[in-house]
Amino acid sequence: MVFMLIFSPFLSPSYAQISNQRIPASSTEIISLGPLEIQLTYSLDIDIAMPKKITAGNTEEVRITPSNGMLDTTFFFNGESYGPYSNSIGLGEEKDIAIDVPILNVYAKPEINAHPMVKGPASVSPDLLQFNTTTTKSVQIHVNDNIGTNNSIDLQIPITLFLEVGAELDILLASKTYPVETFEINRFTTISSYIPIEKFVYTNLNLEVDESSKEQYIKINPIVTLGKTTLYDYPVNIYIDDKLIQTVQSSRWSGDILLGYETHSVKAEFTQTQDKSNSAIIYLESIDFESVSLKKPTSLSTTDSGNLQCGSGTHEENGQCVADGLFGGGCLIATATYGSELAPQVQNLREIRDNQFLGTESGMNFINFFNEFYYSFSPAIADYERENPVFREAVKLALTPMISSLSILNHVDMDSEAEMLGYGFSLILLNVGMYFVAPAVVIIGIKKKFFYFLTLD
Repeated sequence: MVFMLIFSPFLSPSYAQISNQRIPASSTEIISLGPLEIQLTYSLDIDIAMPKKITAGNTEEVRITPSNGMLDTTFFFNGESYGPYSNSIGLGEEKDIAIDVPILNVYAKPEINAHPMVKGPASVSPDLLQFNTTTTKSVQIHVNDNIGTNNSIDLQIPITLFLEVGAELDILLASKTYPVETFEINRFTTISSYIPIEKFVYTNLNLEVDESSKEQYIKINPIVTLGKTTLYDYPVNIYIDDKLIQTVQSSRWSGDILLGYETHSVKAEFTQTQDKSNSAIIYLESIDFESVSLKKPTSLSTTDSGNLQCGSGTHEENGQCVADGLFGGGCLIATATYGSELAPQVQNLREIRDNQFLGTESGMNFINFFNEFYYSFSPAIADYERENPVFREAVKLALTPMISSLSILNHVDMDSEAEMLGYGFSLILLNVGMYFVAPAVVIIGIKKKFFYFLTLD
């Protein structure tokens, strides 16, 4: 008698199919009647649910679920075949095989063992799963925090099938019965699958800014580090005043970036990125901010002793020569009118000069032109204000509308020459209207009224 077994587990479509396994045969011959051969094929579906990926330092679960198997039996006796006969038989279930050979009684009982193991930076538990039912059982996979250069693990589950097969032959010949021994059959197959792993790493971004490359330009070096390790040539987004300007390479100096003469906010953003050499390593995002103020350089001259010497119409402020005149600093008339260079009105004029006029070429030209005109009469008026309080109050009344109109510039952005000229020309027209046109209209109106009354007389 020959017993043959094919163990055929099939996985769900997302996993590899396991090849059929064939059991070595043994045989028994029925005296006088000829050889009897029995061929058994047992197939079993095994569903394995695996995680799509595992994060380093975490534990995930693999679930193994076998289903009821099918046993196909075929008999060959004296040149004739009988079957195949199909019988549903589950794990741990002992079942007789219904056949059309009256002299033979066959039964079978299947069980399987699984031994999970893993190759790579991980461990599994338990190390043995025994299935004598179709109940789902779980395997815990823990991935180490230190994954090295690995980007996946190889999960292997060797499976052993124990199929206990027995048969009894009921033939009376010479008053003897010939029983068939019970066979225990072991066959191995291995389920194998690669599971991706990932590791998240915190990064630090330090933004370096070089303001000395050339006028109105800066250079940026976004340094990205992992502890003491520096990341080179990863994309970093650069934002100027909340606008994306360009993308530069990490830990490398950028080219020249045009800003203009004013204060700017600079932000560098390193977004979440995979490591170039190991796709399992994921660098987390990091951000850094810097504030940059670019001021138009002023021509300076120094004596041999190193003391700063400022030219006519300028004075020293914080180690730099800045323009005098009505727009701040040494404004003789405004200082005499309000009593101090620290008066709010004088400081307001200074801020308008620094933040608005000195930020553009046309604004600087206007300041220089105005100072030449202003210093031709301002010393005499300032001296007379100090001597005559009534005259000082009159000048204060005259200056108030002009200072109020100039304060409008604190609420607008003048980032270009065109905007400077546009706002400046508008303010000039406004002040001409307040100081010349409006009084002229009033005077003409009064004059007309006066002549009208004269004609009535």
